[in-house]
Amino acid sequence: PPHGPSAFSLRAQVQGVQFRPVLASLSRNYPVFNHLPWSSSVGGTVNASWKGSWQKLDSQFALDFRGGGNPTGGTLPLNGSLRAKLTRDGSLALQIQSLDAHTPHSSFQVQGTVAAGRSQLTAEIKTSDFEEWRAPVEFLARATQPFPLKLNDELAISATWTDMPEGSELRERISSGRFAYGGWNWDEFSAQTVFNAHSVQISDATLRRDKSSLRLDAS
Repeated sequence: PPHGPSAFSLRAQVQGVQFRPVLASLSRNYPVFNHLPWSSSVGGTVNASWKGSWQKLDSQFALDFRGGGNPTGGTLPLNGSLRAKLTRDGSLALQIQSLDAHTPHSSFQVQGTVAAGRSQLTAEIKTSDFEEWRAPVEFLARATQPFPLKLNDELAISATWTDMPEGSELRERISSGRFAYGGWNWDEFSAQTVFNAHSVQISDATLRRDKSSLRLDAS
């Protein structure tokens, strides 16, 4: 009787892989990666099994990021860890069990799944220095001039991104303490936003300065 596809397995130890070339490779399809200033050395383990030409792929990653040393060229040291699974049973699916990382003035956690037509990611981002995020934010916003924003307190963003057959959607909850924008000083800002292909919704937006406040709901 005919044999089925050959089975393969791989166990690998990763050490000293530089993160900047990985970002450069990803930026060919996702240009925003070229604007992330992170620098790190990656190490950990990769376990994988598959049949034939990558059929029934089941792989697990346990990677650590170490951003020590002296970053150059405007890069930022990135430290943290990634635990993830990459599977293929007809189509590829990436399950991020935990991505927990930090730079000198920021931290972020990501969980969720990325797969064809059924993706969902949740993220928690905190930063006290907008300069660490300026390049990717202004690229995504297609800004023609630098945003005149300076944080004097922490900015926190909780976000959920979904991509389903009916469309993509991004939901955010944003809160910030003291900050300056365009030469104006503000004490607090908070809002909830929803972005999709059909609409933009802003709710419970509050901007405070001294004893004055502005509240806004828009769609």
